[in-house]
Amino acid sequence: MMIDKAMLYDRFPLKRRIQSFIKSGKLTDKQFAVLESKLQSSIETRQRRHDNRPKPGFEADLPVIERRDEIAKAIQDNQVIILSGETGSGKTTQLP
Repeated sequence: MMIDKAMLYDRFPLKRRIQSFIKSGKLTDKQFAVLESKLQSSIETRQRRHDNRPKPGFEADLPVIERRDEIAKAIQDNQVIILSGETGSGKTTQLP
């Protein structure tokens, strides 16, 4: 169903309007065009947001990157880890 490709924010109101038209049996061409336009706009917004997601990058000159594999394994193997390092080592900017 196309409504599943719409923004989550728009799904419930659009579904509710469609269901009300189905129950009443009255859906004019103009109403259908408005619903179709809103649905298409929501789908396009979702796709645009998906396409423009930030792409993380790693700065190779930060010390925390040198131990990236070790940190990744610790995160994978443990529910909680405590990571300490020098100021400016990249803990805050590179780990998230």
